[in-house]
Amino acid sequence: MYDVIVIGGGPAGSVISYILANKGFNVLLLEKYGRNRYKPCAGGVSTVSMTTLEKLKLRIPEEVIEAEIYYARIIHKTKELTLTTGKLGGYCVYRSKFDQWLRDSAESAGVEVKHECPAYEVKIHKDCVEVKHRGGMSEGKILVGAFGALGILQFYKQLGIKEKPKFSLAVQREFILPDEDMETIADTLELYFGSDITTKGYFWIFPKTKSNGASVGLIEDIPEPRMTERLDKIISKHPVASKRLVRAKPISISGVHLSGQIVACSPINKPYGDRFILIGEAAGLVEGFAWEGMSTAIRSAVIGAEVLTKALEKDKFDEMTLKEYYDKLKKELINHDLIYQNKLGQVLYSCSPKEFDTIINGLIKLLQIDKEVGLKFAEVLGRLVTGEEIIKLLLSKKLAAIKAFGLIQAIKLFFKFRKII
Repeated sequence: MYDVIVIGGGPAGSVISYILANKGFNVLLLEKYGRNRYKPCAGGVSTVSMTTLEKLKLRIPEEVIEAEIYYARIIHKTKELTLTTGKLGGYCVYRSKFDQWLRDSAESAGVEVKHECPAYEVKIHKDCVEVKHRGGMSEGKILVGAFGALGILQFYKQLGIKEKPKFSLAVQREFILPDEDMETIADTLELYFGSDITTKGYFWIFPKTKSNGASVGLIEDIPEPRMTERLDKIISKHPVASKRLVRAKPISISGVHLSGQIVACSPINKPYGDRFILIGEAAGLVEGFAWEGMSTAIRSAVIGAEVLTKALEKDKFDEMTLKEYYDKLKKELINHDLIYQNKLGQVLYSCSPKEFDTIINGLIKLLQIDKEVGLKFAEVLGRLVTGEEIIKLLLSKKLAAIKAFGLIQAIKLFFKFRKII
């Protein structure tokens, strides 16, 4: 009988396993894939993610870090604006190495980690949790669902969860670049917006400088057809991106060059029940504006570990006891951040092509006009500013917004943002 069984060895599952093992609990971590498995992800590790891990005495090893980020570049058609993020920019990593380091850290803390061990079925009984997996069947006092977006389709029904989060879709390719081309992006995140790309998301180039690599991808709020073809068209035809990637050669990371991934990007209202909680993307904890989910995954793991520690010490695992997890989640992550980020995404990604270009163009002007807004957007990349804070800041910049967007468009945006607040 394990104290805790965790399904999913990504950042959320590994971190909660690590914390609980360090507290002396008997933890089983089931990872569906093998060691160093590929994860479709641009690989940005925000400031909040880094500091949260460091508080747990998990300092990212140098061999895992691929790039230190000091700049963010926003590109709209042929216009470019570079923001200085300094230490707020965080790191870029390959998730294959990063996630394996976290699983190895959990194992060193005493977690029993089983790779290539997918879970097939979960059953919640009155006196235990039963999990059937490739290695057989295991029982535990409590279950942690850290199984990501794909696991939602499998385990929600088994857990009796009827609500489902909203899903977005991302596609990504991995490349290697010559030294002279890496210089432009070596310490910079590049985010491309515009109706020539999509009105429902953005395109990115994230550097993996130590390996002369770049993760290049496209994500959309409401996926449109033929995303891979459109990704390739951006890579070869976009007036700025194509110059960055003209000499790029395809490479495989852990055997993968091209990947696709659904993203669960809206928090569900009840990520808990008798003898279980859901953390990270399994609970829809990815913000719906830039689709950053690693920091929320790690932070939800910390919150979950705190609640489960109390539950295990009291030997109480009923729904009412575990509701404390969701209450803390709302207070620390959802109510002042994720809800507002998602509404901001809804405002932007529901625009017509013409309005979308007008807003992005105006935003670039606003960042140039107002230094405070520029600094705050740099902090957004580090996940140091909540969605509520950034919207309230924008609403306070009436004169600068009129200069940047024009009177009519500024008034339209103010009305939309007022509705969000």
